[in-house]
Amino acid sequence: MKTIFDFKMISEFLKRKDFKMIFDAMHGAAVPYVKEIFGNIFGLPSTSFFHCENLEDFGGLHPDPNLVHAKELV
Repeated sequence: MKTIFDFKMISEFLKRKDFKMIFDAMHGAAVPYVKEIFGNIFGLPSTSFFHCENLEDFGGLHPDPNLVHAKELV
């Protein structure tokens, strides 16, 4: 990932006071990446992540990232 994305630039952006982020991993394949990259590398608090447990059934939630199915993020 570090060869594809500019981690220094992303890190600087995430530290801006006028920016907040919430990532919904939807209990899917992104969970380990979210925890490692955004948590360990970029240092974001765990409160910046939702649904970060790998579950085969997506935790009973709709697997579509469309905001129609993710009202708690808005």
